[in-house]
Amino acid sequence: VPKRDSSAAQGATREEPDEVTLAGRTYACTRVTTVLSYPDGRKSTMINWFSKGVPFPASKELGGLVKRKVGLLTMELAEIRTDAAPELRVP
Repeated sequence: VPKRDSSAAQGATREEPDEVTLAGRTYACTRVTTVLSYPDGRKSTMINWFSKGVPFPASKELGGLVKRKVGLLTMELAEIRTDAAPELRVP
């Protein structure tokens, strides 16, 4: 199987306001859509929704990750608790 090489891909990113409702709660979000275009004509798209109301911000301007969609995979925030802690400890 040929190994994917993303180094030649050209990226385009677009940010726009959006709302996401998960687990009965609505989040004011910034939707960040990133499209990678490869020299052979393939494209891959990743959409991230960030909200300032979510702990562990990806950036100060965007806030924390609420939802991510890549191809057929979708990840969503399940809950926010006051005792939340990161699962992955970075030394």
